Amino acid sequence: LISRIMNPAMLAAFLFGILLASVLITAAEQLPNWLGLKLGLVFVLSALHGKLLQQFRCISEGRAPWSARAYCFLQRLNVLLLTGIVGLVVLKPVLAQP
Repeated sequence: LISRIMNPAMLAAFLFGILLASVLITAAEQLPNWLGLKLGLVFVLSALHGKLLQQFRCISEGRAPWSARAYCFLQRLNVLLLTGIVGLVVLKPVLAQP
């Protein structure tokens, strides 16, 4: 799951985000506010992905995992980040108006 779906999907998201940013920067000569915020949320989400991948490796080596409370918090953080990213896609026309 991690090596065949999650990591390639994360790399594809970065690639398409960079392509989108380059097209929008070329057209408007600056990065739109909504896109900057969205890319920031994607970077935070990728950092969370890296931290959870590190924890997965620790568990597979038999080291002590985090508490259930920490996993619950990270799950909620993940949902909030994804909601923010998708929300910025939906609200883009509203935020892009002068």
